[in-house]
Amino acid sequence: LDDAFGAEGKVVTYRAPLTTEGGTLMATTEGVCFTSSRQLFHMSCLDPANAGACDESILALDLPAMQQNRYAVEMREILETYAGCKDLVITHSVSDDGTGHLDMYFKLLDDDRILLGEYRAPFANAFQQENALLMDENAAFLSSYRRPNGETYTVERIVMPGHRVMQGFGQVPFSYINSTYFNGINLWPATDFAEWRESRDDAQ
Repeated sequence: LDDAFGAEGKVVTYRAPLTTEGGTLMATTEGVCFTSSRQLFHMSCLDPANAGACDESILALDLPAMQQNRYAVEMREILETYAGCKDLVITHSVSDDGTGHLDMYFKLLDDDRILLGEYRAPFANAFQQENALLMDENAAFLSSYRRPNGETYTVERIVMPGHRVMQGFGQVPFSYINSTYFNGINLWPATDFAEWRESRDDAQ
């Protein structure tokens, strides 16, 4: 490890008792951490007390109740201990996204601003209509959330492009928001599909 990283001395590895993925955890520099409702759902699936079953009721909770769910409390305590998170905020996932990842619809622009996906009418399917309500609830909750400094977040919205049929997966939702900041450039998932030209121009 010393040779690989060019560092001197020993490296201590800490393993938090938490199973998660990088796409569903974000944090501000002031210590507010964010995740998705699907993270709590997956925690319920791994809970030995549930004997391999998953708690579907988590996904139906409103956001105030979701913050107090037992898996949210457990994750909040773990992240405080291992990562210094001052709080953990749970948001609704996109309902039909296979990953359940936060980064499909949510991005921290800085400590003051959040970029959040928006589904706009006319809706092409029932999932888009459902997700429009979920993202609007996220926006309202995040806009009223009090940060450690007492301030609130500015929530900016960005259009979600829609759904496309993917071989082996059926209709799946796409996103313009799942981007990577690299060397001062924002690399974002734009497409050349003719029917998304308007939303792509809007996102850009």
